[in-house]
Amino acid sequence: MSSEGATTLLVSSDSYGAVIVIRVAGELDYDCVPVFQRELSRVLDRDSGPPELLVLDLAGLTFCDSSGLAGLLWGMRRSGEAGTRMVLASVSSALLHMLRITGLLPYFETAASAAVAMGRPGPAADTEADRVPGPAWPGSGRLEVDVQADDRPGPGGGPDLDQVAQLVDQPEAPAAQ
Repeated sequence: MSSEGATTLLVSSDSYGAVIVIRVAGELDYDCVPVFQRELSRVLDRDSGPPELLVLDLAGLTFCDSSGLAGLLWGMRRSGEAGTRMVLASVSSALLHMLRITGLLPYFETAASAAVAMGRPGPAADTEADRVPGPAWPGSGRLEVDVQADDRPGPGGGPDLDQVAQLVDQPEAPAAQ
């Protein structure tokens, strides 16, 4: 959490045909996970139906705690239920390490960048010309949230970290060698 006692999360969404790219910047922690989840739900529940591909561009993510990880797991589960393929793009080494040590990395599809996730090589793939003109749905665009510590959700308002294991269908753990 930032030193001022507030967490900042910036979320912006763009439509590229059947692909939605959600750019996440700032801190994905206990304070901001509900905002993140609302944005994912909005994208998956839009009137025109869920996208074929949802790319979470995490290049601007500066911090992710266990609540943020639970939010990503929730997003993966929610995307799967909607029939949408979800890819994490531009994942930091710190987040990759966290996914690796928790054993969750195999459950996520990752890509080096949003362009690569979309199957387009190079940075030229993410240009204004590629974007669908106008908003993909009402309210699309940039969302900036400053959450104060006293705005935290009460019991039951945040992710239930005790139930994170239920967010993915985990195979039996391999026998210890």
